[in-house]
Amino acid sequence: MSVQHVFGWVAVAVAGNAAASSVDSMTADELFSTAVVHEIAIELPWAAWYDSLAARKEDGSYVPGLVQIDGVSVDSCGVRFKGNSSYNGPGYKKPFRLKFDAFVEDQAFAGVDGISLGNGSHDPTFMREALTYEIHRGTVLASRTGYANITVNGELMGLYVVVEPVNQTWTRNHIARSENGNLWKGDPHGDLTWKGPDLDRYRNAYTLETNEADDDWSALIEFIDVLNNTPLEARVAAYDTVLDAEGFLANHALHMAAVNLDSYSGSGHNYYIYHRDDEDRFVHIPWDLNESFGRFRDENEWSELAELDPFWESSRSRPLVTQLLEVPTFRRMYLLHLRRLVETRWSRAWMDPRIDSLDALLEPHVEADPHKFYSLDEFRRNQDEDLNHGQSIIFGLRSFVDTRGEVLRGTYEPELGSNSIFLNELCADNRSLATDEAGEAEDYVELYRPRESSRFLEGWGLTDDLTDPFQWTLPAEVVVPGKGHLVLWLDGDIEQGALHSPFSLDADGEGLYLFKPDGTLADFLVFGAQGPDAAWGRRGDGSEWIGSVLPTPEAANVENAPPVVVNVVQSAAFPGPAEALTFVATVRDDDHGDDELSVQLIYDVGDGDRSVSLEPTVGGVWRGEISSEPPGTDVAFYLEVTDADDGSAVRPWTAPDTRWSARFTVGISGVMLNEAMADNETTLQDEAGDFDDWIELVNWSTGEVDLSGFHLSDDATEPDQWEFPEGTVIAAGERIIVWTDDDEGDGPLHTNFKLSAGGEFLGLFGPERTGYGVLDSVSFGAQESDHSLIRTPDGLGVWAATATPSPEGSNGGGFVALAVPEQDPVVIPSEGGAFGLQATVFNRNTTSEEVEAWTVADLGAREVPLVGPISLTLAAESHVSTGLRQAVPGSLGPITAQYQLRLGEWPSGVDAVSGFTVVKEP
Repeated sequence: MSVQHVFGWVAVAVAGNAAASSVDSMTADELFSTAVVHEIAIELPWAAWYDSLAARKEDGSYVPGLVQIDGVSVDSCGVRFKGNSSYNGPGYKKPFRLKFDAFVEDQAFAGVDGISLGNGSHDPTFMREALTYEIHRGTVLASRTGYANITVNGELMGLYVVVEPVNQTWTRNHIARSENGNLWKGDPHGDLTWKGPDLDRYRNAYTLETNEADDDWSALIEFIDVLNNTPLEARVAAYDTVLDAEGFLANHALHMAAVNLDSYSGSGHNYYIYHRDDEDRFVHIPWDLNESFGRFRDENEWSELAELDPFWESSRSRPLVTQLLEVPTFRRMYLLHLRRLVETRWSRAWMDPRIDSLDALLEPHVEADPHKFYSLDEFRRNQDEDLNHGQSIIFGLRSFVDTRGEVLRGTYEPELGSNSIFLNELCADNRSLATDEAGEAEDYVELYRPRESSRFLEGWGLTDDLTDPFQWTLPAEVVVPGKGHLVLWLDGDIEQGALHSPFSLDADGEGLYLFKPDGTLADFLVFGAQGPDAAWGRRGDGSEWIGSVLPTPEAANVENAPPVVVNVVQSAAFPGPAEALTFVATVRDDDHGDDELSVQLIYDVGDGDRSVSLEPTVGGVWRGEISSEPPGTDVAFYLEVTDADDGSAVRPWTAPDTRWSARFTVGISGVMLNEAMADNETTLQDEAGDFDDWIELVNWSTGEVDLSGFHLSDDATEPDQWEFPEGTVIAAGERIIVWTDDDEGDGPLHTNFKLSAGGEFLGLFGPERTGYGVLDSVSFGAQESDHSLIRTPDGLGVWAATATPSPEGSNGGGFVALAVPEQDPVVIPSEGGAFGLQATVFNRNTTSEEVEAWTVADLGAREVPLVGPISLTLAAESHVSTGLRQAVPGSLGPITAQYQLRLGEWPSGVDAVSGFTVVKEP
């Protein structure tokens, strides 16, 4: 497929018959799941593929190949070797990088444009990278991981770790769809030291990964300047303007817990730094975690790594570590992060079940791996015990967790002591959970006191602005009872009383910080976007497990967390006739397995709520579908999840009052009027042996259609004249005869009206709940005896009279093109916009045929091809359909054009034209 930018029009195929694979085949959460081992087959067009990839390793160039992921093909996918130490070490098994859009613009699979495949060269367990990334994702932005067996040209390469690459697609998937900021990789030596304002001093240390044509390094240089040259007393305020410091400290805490020194903290690379559009500041993104759990010694001896001081600093300049940890507030935040790790994910309680689960999943694949770097026995033993490997020590996973936990506790306990006041629970969008003295539901935070005695908090500071610790200096009236709770109202209305703050919380997410009177950070909670009546806090009073909780203001927090609906995706965006609507939901629940969850899609197609159960796949992904409804049927739906402990969640957050909407069949009905005879003398007999008038309907779609409740009528003002009986089903590609004899007693497919040989109207209408929408119709004149009105090509072409009727048979072949907008009319505002459409090409021949299809903007004086040509080979009586999205920029002047789907050769030989008007307002 070629995509041309002409007159400012840009068309993008969502799914179709071009090289791009179906977006519905797999979600990213299913691709990056540690609950399954995928099968990835790579086909390269030469026998000496290994040498060819090796020859291209230095320049990083891709070669095109056919890639199949669990049987789903991605053609013209970029393939290359990748890596440094993992590539240069001994062994035949090299790491790969697959780039789906290397040769096909915008091609993606599962919503990502590529994957990284690690070969396990440094890890007998194959678990280090997956475990460390999962711990990161508990608190910061980090990639997802999975597993796959890789074959190339039929040769099994072995088991690989699948990692989500960090790039612009990543930032839009993990931060916001609107993100278009600059992303730098800290390679080869991005130590973030100040080298002066000259850009050339930085080019060889970092790699700009996005917006390369703009080549704007000003934000990075400003950040490095602020980081290195801000006096100690001004750093909190200055750093807050350029850096998510809390996020970096969370990253650094895990790097030190896992002793991952092949990172910024040690080697000074293997990380990304991204300038967020929405915050106008940088975030640190970890990368390449395969040497976690002490697999990279850097400047240390192997024997020292398990006991490494969490405040260890490289002898080389690492200002992002040293400058932050010199600030007392950031040092204490770092210690709090260490404590949270030890009390949650860096613990045997969290780690053991995950190691056991991965062991059960991976062992048969490790055993079958012909090129693995370590034996099956080493895979098993290294989960628990250290291995001596040459000059190095490969620490056992469980033993390393134990040892590091003791070291971390010995570091933070002397400084932090025990916590006397916790920020225990907060709600940033309280609608009905609790009300203040005035009866108003306001944002709140709940404080918890773990000790027996009450505590007066007069002089303490509470703030959502780290640069202003005493944004609210708590008054004498703030008293937290012993072993009890106190709710403070964060409503920005101090006039309502002593328990009301001068600020409110941001439901889009932020931080809340509690300071002691001497300015020491006592506690903090950093949260993401919150839905109505959603709560964020600790799992159990005063525990360190932070996340979504069941709201319990002024009552004990329960350990059960409610389920969280991460997203819900409906597909196809433009469903074809007889095509079901598929729904894919990602659900997170830390406390319950799939068998303890109920995931229900509640929907209404016009006759009241119905529900369908979604079924689990992997990675927290649930799938279900709604059977096809008549064309034009609107669906209002929402998702409801409940767990075994009565925790629940809905999306949209305000459901059922607010629902999402979808529409069945953007296009035409899958069942069409195909032939009619208004004066049957000798052609066809019914069950009673009578020669009665008849109508033929054909289902040209690829799925069966239930016609129960549909209608036929010869009066346009009376669409419900005759109703198809319950259970009338027409299979894909099949035809049925309906007798229009005004004799319903003869059988179920006999109508209560006759056709007039003198000519009249005939219509096929939808059920009552759709408003009897007209699905197909024809008006005809006087008919001759035993002549029929016939449609050619079969089912979709033009009507004409014929002396050779073909009841229950094909009317003749040909190609038909159809382009139908999602909404009609299509009017684009002056500032620009986009419209969606369904483009379908039909082969109504009884043999396989080839044709070229393309779209065009007919501007009157000039016709301009937009997408195509696409060469199609269609099987007999089949079709291909795709949803398209057409952008019309504001820079385009006022215009009225015909958007058309055409078949044949450009610019002549057009077999069919189907289009609609698009108006661009001035």
